Amino acid sequence: MHVGLFTKLFLSFWVVTLVAMAGWKLSFESFENSNLISNEVASGGSYLPSREIAGILFRLERGSIKNMERFLEGVRRRGVDLRLLALDGSSMDKASIPTELSLLVQTKKQLVDGVIVETGPGERFAVYSLIRRDLGPFAAAIRIGNSAERMRANPSSRFFIAVLISGVLCFFLTWLFTRRLSSLRTASSQLAQGHLDTKIEPAAYFYDELDAVGEDLNAMAKRLKGRIDSQRRFLADVSHELRSPLARIQIALALAENSTAERRDNLIRIRLEAERLDEMIGQLIASQRDIGRLQEKTNLTQIAEALLFDAEIEAEDKGICLSLEAVGEPCYVMSDRTLLNGALENVFRNAITHSPREGLIKVKIQTISKDTANISIFDQGPGVPEADLDRIFDPFFRVEHARDRDTGGTGLGLAIAKRTVDQHGGEIIAKNMEGGFCVQIELPLFSS
Repeated sequence: MHVGLFTKLFLSFWVVTLVAMAGWKLSFESFENSNLISNEVASGGSYLPSREIAGILFRLERGSIKNMERFLEGVRRRGVDLRLLALDGSSMDKASIPTELSLLVQTKKQLVDGVIVETGPGERFAVYSLIRRDLGPFAAAIRIGNSAERMRANPSSRFFIAVLISGVLCFFLTWLFTRRLSSLRTASSQLAQGHLDTKIEPAAYFYDELDAVGEDLNAMAKRLKGRIDSQRRFLADVSHELRSPLARIQIALALAENSTAERRDNLIRIRLEAERLDEMIGQLIASQRDIGRLQEKTNLTQIAEALLFDAEIEAEDKGICLSLEAVGEPCYVMSDRTLLNGALENVFRNAITHSPREGLIKVKIQTISKDTANISIFDQGPGVPEADLDRIFDPFFRVEHARDRDTGGTGLGLAIAKRTVDQHGGEIIAKNMEGGFCVQIELPLFSS
């Protein structure tokens, strides 16, 4: 389930605000319903009632009360501990009456309104004498002095409760978010130290932007690890490929020193190996070259025609038929013409190398969308094992049947082609087809 980080933050702070407001409201209502608004005691030792308590006493004495039991339940639900006593000290409803209250009402026929009676540790009642037409004289006792009531009666306590609730919730939410950010920071620190196997597990539920960042870090680590592994393989392959011609040169020189008759052949071999070394080093430099801004508008059909013209002699030696098909309007791209021409030439010569005698090489250029051109180079060669299709664009990689240098080359041609196409914002793929092998190159079309 994807829940955005913005939504989480918004809802979280909204909930905190609502809960704090609810806490304030509840404490405010408790304060309003408290029977301890004023704690002043008159000079005669009587308790001065609050406005709300005075209103309750007024209704008890002069107000219209159809159901006394329901009225008392409503008063008690509002936090007022009210007891009604007959003149004989008994309860006028189901509420229990402390002995001290009962004795006070029995012994004093004329009560002083608000007289305070202590019925236990920390428990006090203010007693008022009332008369109703339907009930006659009776006494009302209201509990005062409760520590919880004093707390509710203090306005600052309400503010403290709201602050406490919001503080606890904000602390929890802050911990919840920073905990995940801390895990991301720890993982990024591990990556910075070179531990590329570090992974961040996304949340099982409520996937959000933090999980997306974690997945991006995982992808970055995987890509970096792949690049480093590829670089290590590249260096190993370079060492191997450069040592082979150097070893043959050393052998040829040794033979040339010991043999007069075969000296010419050995010197020719040395020259060929030196030329191969020079070609390999040139391709290595080209494979690592970065291009600048693409400033040249290039017609792909013209490049393909020039390549076919240059390859006619080589193709005729093997009896290969060359074909070019340009579909639709000419395809123009912005390019570094020299590099793009070299990339296409590498792919094309690779097709000639692996095509059988009397085979066919077909080049097709077309527009596959309003902003993409496609170049397909098809040959009737043996193809590539499916497991190696993604690797043929790696430097120095050659499939098993092409390991011989005479047929496999240096293994840099397709790597150079892929790097050049990538720098032009395109894509190159290889796939086996019925009756042969095809390399497809997609490039962004020129847009005025």
